[in-house]
Amino acid sequence: MKKILIGLAIFAVGIGGVVVASGGLATAMTSKEATSNGAADYQNYDLRRIVIGLDLSASNPLVDDERYARKVAKRIGKDVGTMKFRSEIMIRTFGAYDPSNNPFAYDAVVSARNRPESLKKDVVAFVSSVPGLIDKGVLESQNSTNILAFLENVSEDLDCRDDYKEMPTTVILVTDGVEDSEYANLSHSRGKLPLPDGKIFYRCYELQILGIGRGIGGPKETRRLRDVWAVWSKAAGFKHFTALNDW
Repeated sequence: MKKILIGLAIFAVGIGGVVVASGGLATAMTSKEATSNGAADYQNYDLRRIVIGLDLSASNPLVDDERYARKVAKRIGKDVGTMKFRSEIMIRTFGAYDPSNNPFAYDAVVSARNRPESLKKDVVAFVSSVPGLIDKGVLESQNSTNILAFLENVSEDLDCRDDYKEMPTTVILVTDGVEDSEYANLSHSRGKLPLPDGKIFYRCYELQILGIGRGIGGPKETRRLRDVWAVWSKAAGFKHFTALNDW
């Protein structure tokens, strides 16, 4: 088992699992054992669910740009820090299709023991450290970008139809948005995404893509990717869609 000290948080990555510890909080999670359960008005909900997907494919600046990783972490931290008790947070990594390449899974419920300020500190520390964890071999940089497959898997764990009023769900992807898989290759100017098989995220609140088009070209390419994902997001059933190249 490899361990890395990140501020007050210790992230230990073993075969198929992760232990996250901070102060009195200690939560053990694996990809199989983890329990799964925007717009301005989003902040006003008492309960929220945030799903964070970190793209570890080699094309995404998150894997090797420490300054960018800190910037992403700071933005995500703002959302996590405002979550109310009984809200839920899920963090996953993706890239290659084979799940063995992405064993990291962290789920938490905001509570008296998992206070939002503590969760914010842990999440910011972890996201900021991604380039260092890859450099040390704790996490793996990957050679493909299976965003659609990742979203399909997430949709199997979520059902926004029943709790969309009480606990709106936002999915945040830290990715350049360049799908490179059996489904599609968006690195080509004429690349398109296949539409989802129905509204797999029906009544989910928002899909956010942070870093879309980052480092792949000029504003026209970023706009193309944003438009492609906007169509997919609407077809999948998300109520809102946000895609930022910078912020």
